[in-house]
Amino acid sequence: MVVNATVSSRSINRMPTFDDFRFGDPFSIFPRTERVRLESEPIELTIHPLPLDGRPVNYSQAVGQFSLSTYIDSSEVEVNKAVTFKVELKGSGNLNLIEISEPDFPVGVDIFDRKRPLFDRDVFRDDFTGVKRWEYIIMPRRSGLFIVPEMELAYFNPAENSIFFSNSPLIGIRLVTIFFFDL
Repeated sequence: MVVNATVSSRSINRMPTFDDFRFGDPFSIFPRTERVRLESEPIELTIHPLPLDGRPVNYSQAVGQFSLSTYIDSSEVEVNKAVTFKVELKGSGNLNLIEISEPDFPVGVDIFDRKRPLFDRDVFRDDFTGVKRWEYIIMPRRSGLFIVPEMELAYFNPAENSIFFSNSPLIGIRLVTIFFFDL
């Protein structure tokens, strides 16, 4: 690897005097800069292809160790009231490149807003570790019990040299209709 850098240095042998401004370089109190070229020795990498055995059709090129969770802010909600559905992917690997398939919401539920995924990187770790979150604003339109099916993420774990699956649990939402009577 080759890097061209600008390095600044300041002479600390003496304090600047009035003569520096009168007879010498008036800018001698400021640091000097010089261009430096840094080179490192090349290294060899051996890159193995991902195994084809056991690779599912919906494989999203996820490499690392991950866990997938889903949450809803209320398990009981009134018809025509919004609720937030959250998907959270935690782990180490190429987390910032992973996209999930859209949740399969039941009929009778409108999806209003899918926010851009938020990625929080754990800066205190060596690996590319963190949490990626997706949020959906959904609104049920009829009463009853709705089940949001599980979500699945297939990922390759290089430590185990195998493909694993992380599944979220089923989520049930009980929808109630509230009647108002004028007396």
